[in-house]
Amino acid sequence: MVEAVGDDVKVYEVTSRASKLPSWQKSATAKERRKRRLEEAKASAAGVQILQDFEMPSVSHKVRLSEDKNFLLVTGTYAPMVKCFEVNELSMKFQRNLDCEIVDFAILEPDWKKLAFLLASRVIEIHSQAGFYYKVRVPRFGREMHLHPSSSELYVCGEGEEVYRLNMEHGKFMAPLVTKSGAGGGNNCLAVNPINQLMAFGGEDGVLEAWDPRDLSRNKAAGTLKIGAEVTAMSFDSKHGLNLTVGTGSGQVLVYDIRSSKPYVTKEQGYGLPIRSVKMHRDGEHVISCDAKSIKAWSRTESSKNLFAVEPKADVNHLCLVGDSGLVIAAAETSRVLSYYVPALGLAPKWCSFLDNFTEELEEGSSKTGNSTVYENYRFVTMDELKKLNLEHIVGTNLVRGYMHGYFMDLRLWRKAQEAAEPFAYEQYRKQKIREKIEEERSSRISTPQRSRKVKVNQRVIDEALKKAQRKKGGAAKAATAAITDNRFKAMFEDDVFEVDEEDARYRRLHPQDDAPALDDGDVDSDLELEEEEDIPDPMKLLQEDARGLRAGMDSSEGESEVEGSADEEESRPISQPRLYGIKAHTLGSKPDNMSAVRIAKGIKTSASRRESSRRKRETRMTLGERVRPQ
Repeated sequence: MVEAVGDDVKVYEVTSRASKLPSWQKSATAKERRKRRLEEAKASAAGVQILQDFEMPSVSHKVRLSEDKNFLLVTGTYAPMVKCFEVNELSMKFQRNLDCEIVDFAILEPDWKKLAFLLASRVIEIHSQAGFYYKVRVPRFGREMHLHPSSSELYVCGEGEEVYRLNMEHGKFMAPLVTKSGAGGGNNCLAVNPINQLMAFGGEDGVLEAWDPRDLSRNKAAGTLKIGAEVTAMSFDSKHGLNLTVGTGSGQVLVYDIRSSKPYVTKEQGYGLPIRSVKMHRDGEHVISCDAKSIKAWSRTESSKNLFAVEPKADVNHLCLVGDSGLVIAAAETSRVLSYYVPALGLAPKWCSFLDNFTEELEEGSSKTGNSTVYENYRFVTMDELKKLNLEHIVGTNLVRGYMHGYFMDLRLWRKAQEAAEPFAYEQYRKQKIREKIEEERSSRISTPQRSRKVKVNQRVIDEALKKAQRKKGGAAKAATAAITDNRFKAMFEDDVFEVDEEDARYRRLHPQDDAPALDDGDVDSDLELEEEEDIPDPMKLLQEDARGLRAGMDSSEGESEVEGSADEEESRPISQPRLYGIKAHTLGSKPDNMSAVRIAKGIKTSASRRESSRRKRETRMTLGERVRPQ
């Protein structure tokens, strides 16, 4: 729901913003259809829909309410069609397509069951509840059509001076009325007084004629009035029947008392465009008029002040007032039928009474937030600012409006005064922007290393973070220094409890690249320690024994190719000591440190165990061989 603020009057647009694609644009890609559906969903969430599918394929031309106020009919194109909405159900009742564009239509009964359509092909189509019933051709092109209830005659005005009468009871044309108002190019509009059944016709030459249908034998108008401009729209007062509202082609709205030949109210619409529709509200006080660009409501007793003014984005074609309520419906050059709710005109209709709840909630919200008064295109200035602009002399005039400790003044006036008071302000602004641009370019160059701040503990963490930030750019640099600049980690650099122990074995394992001092015997990791009950042999002695074992193995390599002899001989054969692999040459000649000794002892133990297991397996095989050897 969009809220517009007029002169102390709020206007709520209750039109659903979601609109469907025309039928000739249905062949879109899947991506475009998805995008369109998202837009429709957002639009539906932003607006209020009083009637379901209250729209036409592309353009809506006319909109009228039935006499019993239960059905709303809208005509439009393309394709030419009429839609009937049952307001109590808030949905569409039926839709009918016609062969030609609909110029105007009339509701022949209090409900929707009998309709008459004036088509652009000079044809009047009669529709019943079941659909199309009959059609008849009109001698000339028609422009507007109305039903005269007391005589059951359908009046059609258009090109030429004749006004055609189609009698619905006899089913034939009666003698036409020859008017002076249509002598200059035809009649544009007609109106029927709901109180005394008087009929009025307005023509292109600016002549308005009134006819009394009770006495048509004289074939003469009851009265003639020269307006002075082309008559484009007319409407009688439905409350008293004494007021006639006339819209002209020059953009004026005239209000006449039918007992006087001079208008007592003249209102300029503002754009100089022809008035397309004019209605008088049931309260007998307010007049609602529209041209292609705007819709305005004003009081016939105070025409200088508008009750509200709305400028839709699309051109307006026709207006319809829903009884004595504050709901105004407009047919426009858009697929959506425009709807506006004005609480100042009246309450919402019974079938959409939820509008009152919406407006009350919006008004309560605006009063709580203090946004009940909105100043657009105004600037708030204090007295000191007015003195700087040399405008203190305008205080007390209509150019400023006092508010709190200052004034509101027109934004355009403030800009002109600012330019006059500070003619070089733009040059200063330009120089400032140039300096900002230069500073920005300088900051992107290579900068000097940032000095690290001194902290109580964990100084190394800060130094490493700053080095890391200098190697990176953008968001990565900010992330590198986030921990040292965040106050949540402040205690990490002030409290001794959080100090990192770089001598700890776990820290050494996670940071092997650090040049930490050598470990003591007690700091050796548990996975490198031997069991306490095992004696660690001397590494140099083991290396010498291994070398002697290698020489002995080379001398007896030929005798070891076959397994012969008894178990005693096998046991008496010398066992070669395990070899050490992966030890560099210079290690043999130097005394290894404690860490190297531990690693060598570990390897010796593993190799000796492997060779002992292999020897036992060979003994087992030989023993089994002696058992199965034939005697």
